[in-house]
Amino acid sequence: MNSAVRDQYEQFPYPSEAEAPVISRPFDPIDDSLHFGWGWARHRFVYRRWDGLRILDAGCGSGLTSVGLAKLNPGSTVLGLDVAEKPLILARHRAEASGIHGLEFRHHDLDEPIPSAWGTFDFVVCRRVLGQVDDPVKVLKHLGATLDPRGLLLATFPASVGRGPAVALRLAVEALAGPNSTLGDQATLGLELLTALRPDHPIRQYDAARHGGLFPRVDQFVATYLNVAERGRSVAEAIRLLEAADLQVLVVPAKQPWRPEEILSGPVGPALRREVTAIDDRRMAALTDALNPTLHGEEYRFYACSVDFEPRLPTWPESLKTTPEVVEPLIPHPTGLAAPSRLSDRPGWMVYRTVTGAFGEVDERSSTVLKLVNDHHSCGAIDQLVSEKLGTVDSPEKSRDRWVELANLGFIALESLDRREHVDCTHLGPVLDRLDCACPRRWVRACELHGHCTITRVGPDDEKAQAIAAALNRLTLHKIIACDDCPDYTADE
Repeated sequence: MNSAVRDQYEQFPYPSEAEAPVISRPFDPIDDSLHFGWGWARHRFVYRRWDGLRILDAGCGSGLTSVGLAKLNPGSTVLGLDVAEKPLILARHRAEASGIHGLEFRHHDLDEPIPSAWGTFDFVVCRRVLGQVDDPVKVLKHLGATLDPRGLLLATFPASVGRGPAVALRLAVEALAGPNSTLGDQATLGLELLTALRPDHPIRQYDAARHGGLFPRVDQFVATYLNVAERGRSVAEAIRLLEAADLQVLVVPAKQPWRPEEILSGPVGPALRREVTAIDDRRMAALTDALNPTLHGEEYRFYACSVDFEPRLPTWPESLKTTPEVVEPLIPHPTGLAAPSRLSDRPGWMVYRTVTGAFGEVDERSSTVLKLVNDHHSCGAIDQLVSEKLGTVDSPEKSRDRWVELANLGFIALESLDRREHVDCTHLGPVLDRLDCACPRRWVRACELHGHCTITRVGPDDEKAQAIAAALNRLTLHKIIACDDCPDYTADE
């Protein structure tokens, strides 16, 4: 890493002990953001085990994110890497104060390959690093090489528009400071300049939003405004860097949803309507960034994976369109990836923190539905309870659309319409892992009663043999059988 960047964090570790005291804390806002982001990406794309994960915090700083990840993933191990020694000392103290096991911190420069002896990781986090390295593609390749074949990467880049006021103040300080000034001298000068600016100046407004109207301490000022060698990007530029590192971009969650009515006022022509209807998440992120870049705030968050990874995406059969009643017997399960925040200004509506960490409003009926989801009642039974409570009845079409929307947002998980895809016998435990094979509908589940696994939707014999060999190798299983061989499985279940 650039020596000036390393010197910055040796002198001013981030987050500093003043900003995030080394104490045992029950929950932190940074944990909250990671919970919704990582939990949602895992729920949507991976569908794998929930404990015993190996997590890498690349560029861990003083360890606040590492501790948060360890708290959110009990039973997992978290390895934090950083190039500066002083932040690592603070990180070890922070981990000790937290009382959480499975945390380790090591010195490593991300410009160098990560030793293969350290193993692969299910989740790799790289926050506030890629904007300050000389060659982000090289760093991303090193991180990609550590990913498990089904692992996810969370990488952040400074947003060129969102970070605009901070960069402007840094450039002003550089213009004022002498060529031999130290980082501490620049921080002192910059704080004096910040306090001297008019209250309605864009930089003052940016700082008030970031620091709650109080002027920052020296360590906060350095972390916010004097990031050495920082370079902002657009979404499109960052995506090109990730793809150049042989990574597949899955999603770029915004802090707030894009509302076309805030941007478009004229008629929408057929060509535009056709393209917008068919646009994927990757292109939508670039489109919203081009038209309304403030939605992403100060940084872009990218969830990416290996180019060989085949993400699991929720799909719904055509029968939903013609027979909406097929939703009624399904059992919805809460995912824990959305939480009520406060009452809306609109009567009966509730503001929820959404799966991407943003806030969104849910109408009275959806809010009532979510309160009644409990792993036992079917969609039809819950709809009946809601109708009795509110005194109004939804049509089958409206009910279907509501349940599918809540599932696609990640608020709930619906059991598959093909029960054999997800429920193979009454004793199945949680999904352990996905088989090393190409079929996107082939999953392995552990039967807690019989001590073996089942394979659903096994195809030709040669594919089945490969799938069994892969599962035995990866999961160290003693026996694998097809789901219809399980003595407790019946088609009716």
